[in-house]
Amino acid sequence: MNKLIFIFLGIFGSITLHAQSASPIDGKVTTYTIATKATPDEQVIINDYKIWDYTSLEMSETRAQRELTTSQERKAVATKTIASAKGYGGNEVAARANTEIKEAEFIEQKARKALAIIKTKKEEWTVLQQQQLLDIKSADGKTLKAYFVALQPPHFRIATAEGRVFSLTAAQLSPETVKLLTAYDADRRPLVNSANQITITPRKAGNLSIKGVFIGMTVPEATQKLKENRQATIQVLPAQSDNTGNLAAYNINYIAKGGAQPNSKTWHYGGSIYANPKTQEISTFYISGDLSNTLFNTYDLALKPFAQNFIDAYGITELKPVTIREKPALHFESQYGWSVYIYGDKGIELFKTPPRQFN
Repeated sequence: MNKLIFIFLGIFGSITLHAQSASPIDGKVTTYTIATKATPDEQVIINDYKIWDYTSLEMSETRAQRELTTSQERKAVATKTIASAKGYGGNEVAARANTEIKEAEFIEQKARKALAIIKTKKEEWTVLQQQQLLDIKSADGKTLKAYFVALQPPHFRIATAEGRVFSLTAAQLSPETVKLLTAYDADRRPLVNSANQITITPRKAGNLSIKGVFIGMTVPEATQKLKENRQATIQVLPAQSDNTGNLAAYNINYIAKGGAQPNSKTWHYGGSIYANPKTQEISTFYISGDLSNTLFNTYDLALKPFAQNFIDAYGITELKPVTIREKPALHFESQYGWSVYIYGDKGIELFKTPPRQFN
């Protein structure tokens, strides 16, 4: 094939990741396993909820969460109907209610399975984003930056920085790219077990990553990660402020994709970054509610399910209600040197705290 034509094959139809421990943060997980094939039941769920690549996760999750909630509500109503079904026609009413319960339970089970798969995919994407972006070159020299996922002969599976997943043969790639990816696979080969599963170890155990940005990352690295997203055009610029103490301040500005072209009249404030002025290592990362909704596609999601999705996605044990700077928020503090706040508008603030041992 002469042109760099990437054939999209939903990676979630052929790769399933299983976390070996409960959570991708707080040091509870050190490895993930990428298995080479989804089960038939998983494949049905994947196709039904369109969990085809990393870019579709938020939309699929919103649908699954909505179906879970409505199915539980249907069950509750039908159960009350059965309890009150008496007298003439009561048996018929109860029978219809029982049918309603069975249908609702079927939908509930599907939604729960979908949410479990989506959680696993989010963990997988988090791990991949901690790997190195490689220059993937076609046989005719065109280049695409992507993460290497796995070698599944005869295909090399890769994921773009935006989260689209592709499967390529050696004939579609340049010889040097084939050599590069084969070397990457060889580095992982000692970690492959008899079930042909590959174990990947995250570089930053204990860190929470929001859209690829985490505490301790440098400002240039964070800027690059933010620019790689598909939902918004983002710029990070030094802030004009005298109230930053000993830290360097930066503003995050954005334009939602699909809007006007970037210019001085269309940028919106989307948050801020505070960093060490010498090392540029980030100590505070904040995204506004508007930018959060844009990046996570959660405009129609209320705070409570948004927070629950956050807990599920990042393995956080609990978000406690607090007040910070006279604003209500939900808070979690890690023992590994960071805290996170979620505000009422779904804005998210991640900042550095002293590491300490919790009882």
